[in-house]
Parts: sequence; structure tokens; C-alpha cells
Amino acid sequence: ALAQFVRSIQSFDSKYDAGRAAVQNDNQAFSNFTAQENQGKNLFLAPPVFDANGIRTSGGLGCAGCHAPPEFDIDPNTKNNGVIGILNGTGIDISNTKAPSLRDLVKSDGTPNGPMMHTGNFTTLQNVIGHYGNINIAPRNTNLDPRLTPNGFGQQLNLTATEVNALIAFIKTLTGTNVYTDPKWSSPFK
Repeated sequence: ALAQFVRSIQSFDSKYDAGRAAVQNDNQAFSNFTAQENQGKNLFLAPPVFDANGIRTSGGLGCAGCHAPPEFDIDPNTKNNGVIGILNGTGIDISNTKAPSLRDLVKSDGTPNGPMMHTGNFTTLQNVIGHYGNINIAPRNTNLDPRLTPNGFGQQLNLTATEVNALIAFIKTLTGTNVYTDPKWSSPFK
């Protein structure tokens, strides 16, 4: 019950939602977005094109393959994302990890709402994007999601600084104000 409640805490009054309401589909430019935010949206939505060695040669980043709009929650069939947890100091956790929506990942001022990924090891969006930009296949990770291993290699997205900044700008458009202002999300102890 607690997990269901936590997953329900998300805004649907974001800049993304306003832009999406004005167009017929996500692939159209959102008139309320900057050029950078539209570029980030396109990178997020479009699948990458890889060479035989898993290096991106064109296309987008493929984020929507696991985090589909409009909820931006994780595909329930997603396997390990390459971040390996440690169990009892000896074993590794390569099981399917659950992730909240990417909505409200950052606060309205653009700062993260807390550490990211299931291990809490990443503290910035740059860290997370960097992880997905260069997936290393750990020797004992037998459960790595195949969407991260094109042609059997860990994906290398070869992101430019412009692409990273555009993707971050887009992710920030997924933050609304409702979770910060609606009384139903306020402390029950006040």
C-alpha cells in the first residue's frame, strides 16, 4: 500500500503536459518549449542507430523505450539497468529494479529530489545520463536489459554536451507544481 501511494505522487500540470495538450502527438514541436527543450524531447523519444560495436552513429537516445510518455514510468518488463547493488557485502543484485516515474524527478527550481537510481549512487542528472551514455557490461550481470546492449555490446551513445544539456532541459519540463501545493500531499501529522 505504501509503495502504491508513493508511486501515485506525481504532477500532471507540468510544462510537458501543457505542450502535449496543444499538439496531436509527442513528435510535434511543443510551442511552449524552447528549442533546447524540443531537442531534448526528440532525443528522449527517438531510438538510436548503432553500428556493429554498439556505438551510436545517429538517431536519438531511446529513453522512451523504457520510460514511455505520458507517465514516463518504467516499462514493467525492464531488466537490470547496469547499476549493480551489493547484497550483504558479498553478492550482487542484478534483479529487475523498480523505478518511479521521471515526472517530478527534479524540484521546480531544477534541483534533484534526492539521489537517483535504485542504489541512490547518482546525485545529478549528468551522472545518470553519463551512466546510460556508456554502459559497461559487468561480468556477472546476466540480467542486463537487452535494450542497453546493441549487438551484444554495452551501448555507447557518444553524447555531446549540447545533447546532455538538451536532455536535462527536457527532463525538467516533466516537473509540475501540484505535488508541492496540493493539500492531499501535505504532512498528515500537521
